[in-house]
Amino acid sequence: PTYIENWPKELILLSFAQIDIPLDRIQTDVLERMIFNEKMGSKTIVKNINIIIPNLQKDIDSFPNGCFVRLGSRSPKDSWYGIENGFRVTNVKDFIGLFCGSERIFEDLFLAKDNDYLPHIYLREWKEIPEWTEFRCFMKNRKLVGISQYHYLENKYFPEIENDKDTIIFCIEKFFNDFKNISHLDDVIFDIYIKMKFKNNESLNEIKLIEINPFLSNTDPCLFDWQKEKDFDGSLRYNKNKEL
Repeated sequence: PTYIENWPKELILLSFAQIDIPLDRIQTDVLERMIFNEKMGSKTIVKNINIIIPNLQKDIDSFPNGCFVRLGSRSPKDSWYGIENGFRVTNVKDFIGLFCGSERIFEDLFLAKDNDYLPHIYLREWKEIPEWTEFRCFMKNRKLVGISQYHYLENKYFPEIENDKDTIIFCIEKFFNDFKNISHLDDVIFDIYIKMKFKNNESLNEIKLIEINPFLSNTDPCLFDWQKEKDFDGSLRYNKNKEL
């Protein structure tokens, strides 16, 4: 139920502009074999991709600034191709590179096949998202029980969060009032991007929903702790400046 293709339409409107490419069984099986059994970028795989998903390049071209590609389940953020070349997709070769280089995509395609589930590919408008603007939020019984900076490893410190924490909390709580009424799940972990904008000293901030995840212990709690029963206290967690 957390996969994008199973979101209510109202929830999709809270996210980025995107194109949904549902796959049938033949497409799923062939895509799995092609992507993970052939060399990335070979003429054969590009040709076969164009046969299996005939409008892929046309759909990519509909995003003038490029797009980000993913399955409805997870993204290829672990892809070695993306780490080396970037994650902005402008052509079929980029698409193949990201999918070929991702264990997450391989696992989810395999699981979809094993469970007789038909996955979806999503092309999303490309957005430059500074790391400090991503947050992981926790909803339990339709209550906001926690907010954490998303990029927290290696004690990453972002002064923007510390300087604007009150504004960030206000924006997320305002967004949450809509999210909790739209969500088809009572308990869920959702990731968001905040675009901070100011005009004439007025805050005009925008929030986009990135994805939702199960409210389960195998989902990364970021700066919260699944082992501490009362840790989800509704607070905003972020790495503090150790020099202060």
